[in-house]
Amino acid sequence: MRQQIRNESVRPNLRVLSDEGVRELHHSSLRILEKTGVEMLDPKGRELLLDAGARESGGRIKIPERLVEEAIAKAPSGIPMHDQLGKFAMPLELGKVYFGPGSDTTFTLDVNTGKRRRATAADVENIARVVDALDNFDFVMSMANPGDVPSDDVYLHAFMGMLRGSTKPIVYTAKDRKDMEDIYRLAVAVAGDEESLREKPFLLQYAEPISPLLIPEESLQKLIFCAEKGIPGCYVPSPNTGAGGPITLAGAVALGNAECLLGLVITQLVRPGTPYLYGMNTGALDMKTTIVSYGAPEWSLGMAAWTDLARFYDLPVWGYAGATDSKAVDAQAGVEMTLSIMTAYMSRCTLNHDVGYIEYGSTSSTEMLVIGNEVIDWVHYMLKGLEINDSTLALDAIDVVRPGSGFLAEDHTLDNWREAQWFPRVFDRSHYDEWVAGGSKDMSNRAAEIARVLIKEHEVRALDSSIEDLFQQVLAERGST
Repeated sequence: MRQQIRNESVRPNLRVLSDEGVRELHHSSLRILEKTGVEMLDPKGRELLLDAGARESGGRIKIPERLVEEAIAKAPSGIPMHDQLGKFAMPLELGKVYFGPGSDTTFTLDVNTGKRRRATAADVENIARVVDALDNFDFVMSMANPGDVPSDDVYLHAFMGMLRGSTKPIVYTAKDRKDMEDIYRLAVAVAGDEESLREKPFLLQYAEPISPLLIPEESLQKLIFCAEKGIPGCYVPSPNTGAGGPITLAGAVALGNAECLLGLVITQLVRPGTPYLYGMNTGALDMKTTIVSYGAPEWSLGMAAWTDLARFYDLPVWGYAGATDSKAVDAQAGVEMTLSIMTAYMSRCTLNHDVGYIEYGSTSSTEMLVIGNEVIDWVHYMLKGLEINDSTLALDAIDVVRPGSGFLAEDHTLDNWREAQWFPRVFDRSHYDEWVAGGSKDMSNRAAEIARVLIKEHEVRALDSSIEDLFQQVLAERGST
């Protein structure tokens, strides 16, 4: 009897740096921190660094290699993200890959009219509902800065919209420490108490320095707050090539790595063992149009490089995927979305945001979210590799089939077709006449229809009235109506 064949599937993966290249980038970043230094505008951050052994020279804080190495050693290699119901949902660990939308766009494509307009608080909740319904999205972000609420309360309204629209883990942004405190109060109420939130975190704060090498008080205080409370955060620089970073991608990654490691040092000085998501953004400042390109290969290539660095540090890693510079949900949007999702998956970048962005991060598109969900599913199928065993080789079926007759009616086909093939929900495979009879709809139209149904019909748990009451109380304390 022939022995059962073992699974010999090899999952395709992407590395862009050699071990030597990783070490060179690491040591270049250490040199930037120790020789060049950062301009620290936050008094608390300055105090933490100087007390730990950094020095001040020429108006900059110079951070010794020792502080960086100690911080890397103290940071946990994983972040146990839960959903809002307390279920273990998204373990942020090297090798695992997760996708979600982005945040902070000014505009949205209206899912009913297809017209670009100012985003609202209702859009945040509706988009969160769609993300909650789509199987291949693992976390939710706001996708908008709502323009119909007081400007000082934008991030608070966005956080409430995400709570109302989804139970998935939340990656959120905030204006300042006051925002952080108020959002934290809401999160604690959802979790039950502070200890429960630390043990089963469902939110992760996204803050940024200003590249090159400027550490604002507002952004660092957000990171310090997370460390004080023991909740996950990231400090994601954007050394976009030709803008906040050198025009050369290697230089941009070296700079971004230094800035990100500075955030890591701060968190571990405040509270050793604070969960920290490593990473950066490396869009390209287009020298012809001056837009920061979200469809640029520099961003995806840079992501693969800093994911190689993350493996060196043994830290989960922040990334990007699924965005486009196109102003419409068109062929360009599909190509740029797919290439970046494929790169994110192949490089094994841990948490990938911005799926659904169009217009270089200025506009959200619910249709793009639906299409992105399909693309992620396609890429996941592709990159799981080819499983080889007795069943998949189908030698018995090949033995019995009559030459020239095919396998359509064979028991092996009937038993395996559901698992053996990938089936689309948005991509069209219908016969031409069926497609015409159905209205000759392109993919954008089909995706919009699906999104409208999800917004109307997908059910999400209703927030406890006490959470809604607390939200109104917080707004009243802030002087909002």
